[in-house]
Amino acid sequence: MLVRTEFQHNAGELDDASYEARLGAIQEAWLYPVVGQTKVSSAITAVSAAAKEGVGPENASFQTAMESAKAACAGAGSLTSFAALPGMGG
Repeated sequence: MLVRTEFQHNAGELDDASYEARLGAIQEAWLYPVVGQTKVSSAITAVSAAAKEGVGPENASFQTAMESAKAACAGAGSLTSFAALPGMGG
């Protein structure tokens, strides 16, 4: 979602207000993750903690936590889905 949002903003498909609104929604989603214990709970908790400082590319802690969460999901056998937009070559 974040990569798509960045791409759409840079391509002029989202104005600044829409871009900020979407970033706020993404941040809100990460601030209140699902509660429970799984093999990836600690990785998701780390993403949630890092999201408090923002979810944009300028927050290196969030980006690092996201990469760790993706690795944890892969290690647990969870499917993760990331796809490029048609305009990005997807």
